[in-house]
Amino acid sequence: MKKFCSFFAFIAVAVVMALGFTACGDDNNDDVEEPAPEVNYDVRYSVTLGEDLFKYFDFVLTYVDENGEEKTQVMTSREFNMSFKTSGKVTAKEFGFWIDSHAKNPLPEIDDAVKYKIERHGLTSVVGGDLNKSHGSDSSKSLRGEKFRDYVQKMDNKLFMSALVGLDGQTNGYDDDNLMHQVCHVDKPML
Repeated sequence: MKKFCSFFAFIAVAVVMALGFTACGDDNNDDVEEPAPEVNYDVRYSVTLGEDLFKYFDFVLTYVDENGEEKTQVMTSREFNMSFKTSGKVTAKEFGFWIDSHAKNPLPEIDDAVKYKIERHGLTSVVGGDLNKSHGSDSSKSLRGEKFRDYVQKMDNKLFMSALVGLDGQTNGYDDDNLMHQVCHVDKPML
């Protein structure tokens, strides 16, 4: 009987040890994602607005800077150009800009006999890692007097245009003519 009890004691110790050693694995958790590799991006923004637009509107530009932070400024000239390189881990999910339009107050006189040009160009380009995307708008049209006055009223305190490039490769943009389409892909870099 003593042999019998020793045998069961030995089995019990063996089972406890087997279960204990099973918990002592290599501590590799296959469900944990590896940190994303650091990728440096070359980013370029370019905006040009026509003289007539700049005469009748104030424009507020917001853009994503090299640190992934939104910066806002009033446009003091018809052109905005910026290029930068990111370094290290990028926290932004996308780079780009958007512009809000505000009719000047007081509004300069609009002559019904004159054709006013609505010209704009905007581009965001992002290159780095596997990403090589650009997105933008380039448009021009003319409106005579009363139609231009209606346009100025319609675009007062509105989103005027945007051009965004996501680090996932998706692009997104808007202008008041709906010339840019959501999730539009442009594969040619503009750098």
